[in-house]
Amino acid sequence: MPEVAFDYQTTEEYELVDKLIKILKQHFEEFTFSEEIIQFLTYIAVISTDLYRFRDCTVENYDTLIDLAEQTRNFILKELSGYLQIDAFDSEVCLKDLLKIMIPISLKIKLGVSDCVDLGYRNIRDNHEQDPLLLHFMKKISRQFQVKYAYQFSENEEHMIFSTLLLMLNRITLDHRKLRLAIIALDGRLSTQQLKFNLQHHFSDYIERIETKVLYELDSMAYHTYDYYLCSNYGKNMNIHYSPIYFAEEGMTELEYVDSLKHIFFDAFDYNKKLPEIKYEGINPKYKFNHFPIETHFHYGCEYEHIEIPGDIHLHIYFHLSSEQEAFKIFSFPQNGSTQIGGEAYYLLINLNVNGDKQKLRMLLDILNRTVTDKERLIYLCREKQTDYSQFFI
Repeated sequence: MPEVAFDYQTTEEYELVDKLIKILKQHFEEFTFSEEIIQFLTYIAVISTDLYRFRDCTVENYDTLIDLAEQTRNFILKELSGYLQIDAFDSEVCLKDLLKIMIPISLKIKLGVSDCVDLGYRNIRDNHEQDPLLLHFMKKISRQFQVKYAYQFSENEEHMIFSTLLLMLNRITLDHRKLRLAIIALDGRLSTQQLKFNLQHHFSDYIERIETKVLYELDSMAYHTYDYYLCSNYGKNMNIHYSPIYFAEEGMTELEYVDSLKHIFFDAFDYNKKLPEIKYEGINPKYKFNHFPIETHFHYGCEYEHIEIPGDIHLHIYFHLSSEQEAFKIFSFPQNGSTQIGGEAYYLLINLNVNGDKQKLRMLLDILNRTVTDKERLIYLCREKQTDYSQFFI
């Protein structure tokens, strides 16, 4: 057994091993283990323990493992903070959960061993359709960790760390303002009651007020203070100049109402104000079988991260999160009707200045997650040249 600075006899795992041996001695005569075997079994127990109780993660219980666990945890969070341009240390839940994961890993680092047998765990390296940006940085952090600590995460460990970091990012709640809505009564005020009920019942957290107005009332108002206007589908046949406007189709069920109304409230999150305007550029069909020189569109002095999502619809995502000049460009081959001339390849070039703004980062994560899980939506955006970020989610 290699000598490590770790008093294993202070751990609860040692107490468990000792208790089991005493029970075995009662059932089997002359049953005994050497102290070295007891030490080995304790190490195995520590390595195998799921440390769900943070209050047990103390120096009294795990001696020098705690210091190394804190050091390795902080290394991961420091690297992640640099990559994402945010403070990843301000989540108390993440700090605790990550420390629990790093205690058994710390013992393996001290022993110079690794856990290469992972039964029943998904290989996140092959999962390109789950949070591609975090997955990209998780791979980089794993390689850097191996260089610094001479330890390679197992698939299980990588999955647990990835999931803990993902939960931390998912706890970022997007702020939203409350919208002021005007329902335009075309067939009398009573005809708007169902629409008003659905809005209040399902979206009350996003609504400051709803007012029902007929057209002449709106026309006579000196100032309009509404964020959105809504009316029946018949309004499409009329010259209604108020915008943005939503036309509610007749005969929809309540669930269909709710689903169709969702895009209105994406405005409350202000994606279009937080993120740069979406711009589209065509790719010359000659690059179907040749390298597309995306590098010529890079901002000077910026080093870009590259994520590649292979498949029938091939995605290339290039991004830089500390750009002085922000931009969001989508490059695609030109389309002739429903056919794309050149190939099913799309390039996203994203320049953001996150600078600690977790709201902006979460919006980017949402956009990228939606892009890789619904590539058909990206095709639609390019065909229609949509510049409204809400179109990613509808």
